[in-house]
Amino acid sequence: MKYIYIAIILLSSFSAMTQDDETPMKRCGTAEYHQLHKEKYKHLNEVYSRSRNARLQANTFTGIITIPVVVHVIHNNANGEISGSNISDEQIKSQIEVLNEDFRKKPNTNGFNNSPVGADVEIEFCLAKIAPDGTPSTGITRHYSSQKSFDPFGDDAEIKSHDPWPANRYMNIWVASLSGGYLGVTQFPNGTNLEGMSEYNGSFDTDGMIVTHKAFGRRTGTASSGIYIYGRTVTHEIGHWLGLIHTWGDSNCGDDYCADTPPAKDGNLEKTCKDVFAKCVNEQLNKVMIENYLDYSPDICMNIFTQDQKTRMRTAMHNSPDRAAILSYISNNTNYHCQNIESSIPQNIAFEDGLSSTCTDCIADVSSNCTGSKSIFASKSSSFKKLYNSGYLSTDKYSGITLTFDYSYPKEAITDSLYVYAQSSETNQRYLLASFAGENIITTESASASFSPQCSEWKTKAINVVPNVGDKFIKIQIETSKAMKNNLYVDNIKLFALVSSNSAQIVPNPLFLRVRSGFDVNTQKIEAEVSFNGPADVKFELYDLYGRKLFEENRLNSYPGKFELYKADLTAGVYLLRTLVNGEELVKKVAIQ
Repeated sequence: MKYIYIAIILLSSFSAMTQDDETPMKRCGTAEYHQLHKEKYKHLNEVYSRSRNARLQANTFTGIITIPVVVHVIHNNANGEISGSNISDEQIKSQIEVLNEDFRKKPNTNGFNNSPVGADVEIEFCLAKIAPDGTPSTGITRHYSSQKSFDPFGDDAEIKSHDPWPANRYMNIWVASLSGGYLGVTQFPNGTNLEGMSEYNGSFDTDGMIVTHKAFGRRTGTASSGIYIYGRTVTHEIGHWLGLIHTWGDSNCGDDYCADTPPAKDGNLEKTCKDVFAKCVNEQLNKVMIENYLDYSPDICMNIFTQDQKTRMRTAMHNSPDRAAILSYISNNTNYHCQNIESSIPQNIAFEDGLSSTCTDCIADVSSNCTGSKSIFASKSSSFKKLYNSGYLSTDKYSGITLTFDYSYPKEAITDSLYVYAQSSETNQRYLLASFAGENIITTESASASFSPQCSEWKTKAINVVPNVGDKFIKIQIETSKAMKNNLYVDNIKLFALVSSNSAQIVPNPLFLRVRSGFDVNTQKIEAEVSFNGPADVKFELYDLYGRKLFEENRLNSYPGKFELYKADLTAGVYLLRTLVNGEELVKKVAIQ
């Protein structure tokens, strides 16, 4: 058995030439990275372990989790052309489709399987529709770099310096051209309390994964030739991001701490989907699960996460403070993730043709911004001004409303203030949504007496509009203070409606299931010690490692405890015992001698 102390896992290390590149593609540099970083986190692991709290427990939530993803494309095209490492939106979207097929075991896709231990992980992914500042987003950012390729060992900090979004709200994926033939590298979650996992695996700022553009997406763009073109590199890497380790435990016949993955001696080095066998238990020849996403098989062979892998990933999602933060955020801020956005609210003011009727007592325009549209502004000689006053908006029609606007203001020792209000149609009273003053309102170091902004001196503000309880209609207003120390500019006022997704909510799970299984050499029977909320009907199924069901036994209206099962004269070897109680199931290995 070999314990994993590293922060990052790389995909495999066998030589499989792509058709368009003679560099051998590797799925793993674990040992090298471990040697580079094993001392770095030694002290932090001890500190992190001591600081764990009662949060650590087994999987206690159900429902489909939808994780917002941001893909940061790092490319070498100075003109921004969509080609080469600057992969297309379509290639990125194809990868998201693969993830949802694989993690949901969708029928009629490459992610489906008929294995008795095959699991629908009940985790989905979407390109984030809302950026950290609240503005609408495609979930894709693009960054030019003069560097043509990156070493995933030495350049990981450089790669991840490109616009990381908060890791407590999003899963970050950086796509770049990687040197050395590596496909991907991922940071493990911290504090999972899972066997084989270090307590501390990396900082919040570096959380996420790096993937080569040649293995990102499915059979399109730069992922068009070779054996890694079906998007399974990212499926594999997200498995690591959720606490899975390789099926062979990264040592000869090692432990991956998932009982329903057959033992393996090493990663699958075959370039086709031919069967692979290993002698790991009692010199018995057992079939390796080359279909598992955490093996090194070619993409087309992969189609299975097991039930134990599902349990491990969802437990990591709950236990790790990094992953639990995402769970908490998406539960409490449902409007800021995967919803579709429609900008159909009839307020979209750019002022190209002068002042809008929605602007009350505004100063005449004297400036143009970078897009050529004109700006409203309040001059330093003016008094209190209402810059924007929307019509009434129905809070029943829209599941959420986001207000965005551009603004510009110079550096001042004492600044003016900008206020955003909502006015209730029920009471006609106003309540403050946001205010900006001091450092929060300054957009430039410019300190001219009569300020007029340049292109680089604009910023965007975004505000989540939350009406008071009972407000059926509200108006939104933007106002300035009376002081007016300098000119304040506002432009491109927009309102966006957020349309809710259909993902299930995370709810408490009062059920639990624990199974310890083994073989009693004295009674020659299989034993299973089962814990659950009883009484309940308990069902046992025994399979060989080829997936063939050997027997089934039902114990109706049973209480938790030990169960003896007849082994039916089975030969020596490793088998899989599937236990089902109250709609939950666990699969455990049983070695018969």
